[in-house]
Amino acid sequence: MSILDTAKKKYEGNEAVLIAFVLGLILGPIISNTFGWQVSRGTSEAHIRAAVVEQQALFCVERVKATGQDTSGFEYSALKDIAKEWSVMPGQDAADYDVTYACSEKLGVK
Repeated sequence: MSILDTAKKKYEGNEAVLIAFVLGLILGPIISNTFGWQVSRGTSEAHIRAAVVEQQALFCVERVKATGQDTSGFEYSALKDIAKEWSVMPGQDAADYDVTYACSEKLGVK
């Protein structure tokens, strides 16, 4: 009896189990992704980026408050200029646009 004959006999007895196993391998990831039980790399990176921008914007706001500037009544362009100055993080040459935008939004909210 060859290996092929042995595999054929095992398959004939367990057809339903093998079909269910293959369907589970195919449909399992699709179903879990549909329900949101998986996190893709892009989604994870977007969440991390948003958290970093939020934290740096808070640093920017605290830096502006430490200077004693009263930003109430400023228009958006003035808030953006202040935020651009104070949102440069250590080790960076220029301010990140997202951090500047978030900082200016936080400065405008009272």
